[in-house]
Amino acid sequence: MSDFGPVGGAVASVAGAAPAVVEMQADHSLADGDRVRIGTASGGAALLYFAKCTGYSANTFGVYSDAGLKAAASLDGVQAGMGVVKLAFEDYAIVAGINTYPSYSSLKGPVADARRFVKWLKESAFVPDDQVRPVVSPASPPAGLEDAQPKLDEISGEFVRLARLAYKKDLYRVGRRLYVFLSGHGILPTRTGAPDFNESALLMANTDQASLGYHLGGNAYAEWFRTAGVFDEVVLFMDCCRDWKDNVALTPPAMPPIKPQRDAARRFYAAATQLDSKSWERPFGTPPEICGVFSHVLMEALESQLCDANGLLTGQVLAGQLYKEVPALQNNQLPDISYKPEFDIVFARRTPPAVLQARVTFGPALQGQQIELLGGSKYPNPDETHLASAVPWIVKPLKKGLYQLRAPNTGAIKYVSVDGKQEVLDVDFS
Repeated sequence: MSDFGPVGGAVASVAGAAPAVVEMQADHSLADGDRVRIGTASGGAALLYFAKCTGYSANTFGVYSDAGLKAAASLDGVQAGMGVVKLAFEDYAIVAGINTYPSYSSLKGPVADARRFVKWLKESAFVPDDQVRPVVSPASPPAGLEDAQPKLDEISGEFVRLARLAYKKDLYRVGRRLYVFLSGHGILPTRTGAPDFNESALLMANTDQASLGYHLGGNAYAEWFRTAGVFDEVVLFMDCCRDWKDNVALTPPAMPPIKPQRDAARRFYAAATQLDSKSWERPFGTPPEICGVFSHVLMEALESQLCDANGLLTGQVLAGQLYKEVPALQNNQLPDISYKPEFDIVFARRTPPAVLQARVTFGPALQGQQIELLGGSKYPNPDETHLASAVPWIVKPLKKGLYQLRAPNTGAIKYVSVDGKQEVLDVDFS
């Protein structure tokens, strides 16, 4: 997002002991207390600092180890040419991917999907490295069920750690945004008088038929933080099946509820599939790699230049892409997404696309018919409707992609590919 990301070109020089002073190639626009990463987000130890700008020129800053700028820091390992990134220092993430299940068929996609999401969090969402908490299956297979990891307390413990932060904060507020990504086998536990049909519960690696209570309800944990306003925004992605289990009760969060002191957070919750339905994995790419279908579409959207006319990748745009692409890649898998467009959130800020348009002319048989345009952010609902006539229909703005013109009363359909090579695309719909 434009508020976070690379600043000041690159490091020009480093001087002094504690606090060390970084000189940038250009003005950095940082402020006192901003958290920065020096160097890359992948590989090696993260070089994370807090910047002090008061008393320095516009292209220099001092480095500290704490947000209060009390503990001056040195800069071992920082060299000229390294990049400096302003971090989203109030964002946190919990990411889990479980491949190995001794009592069930093991999976191949969740760990790779989780690592891909972690990479995006650090490199594109600019979440601080030490505030991204990944928990994944070990590389070596377990000796048996009792040795299988991760177990429930390993993942729930990451949520408890954040809850402990909340207890120490005014009004329980920890930060701006919480990301949760959970992938593996899953169920929908319904043994209660009032089941939560929005739930998706990730099964732990050491689960078997006798221990289906070893699961983590993504919705329940996300709601603990959302309803209490611990974060301003909560994002939940669940890539797991939602097999209906009416003999299993939801295992509640380890944290007792707290009385809200702030308004509930904005949310974007996306489950990979509908209730009592399967979530699938399959190979993608060259060379092929097994990924969850939902996770693949999600990451392609997050890593691409997908955005609206203002250059924003919003929840509405992301939801439309998931609803469109997941079923197209895997029949009978339709995501289940919960968010409020009037309280939308922004995942990324990008260069606004060129304004493209189509000029649609209609043959005599279609004039007087209602025409629908599908394929944009409102899919599977029409993006626009139009009463066909002898006058061409000018459709704008359009983004690159495949669209469908449809006359519901006659069944006539025409597919239109917008490739961006021309600003006005002439389409004959006869």
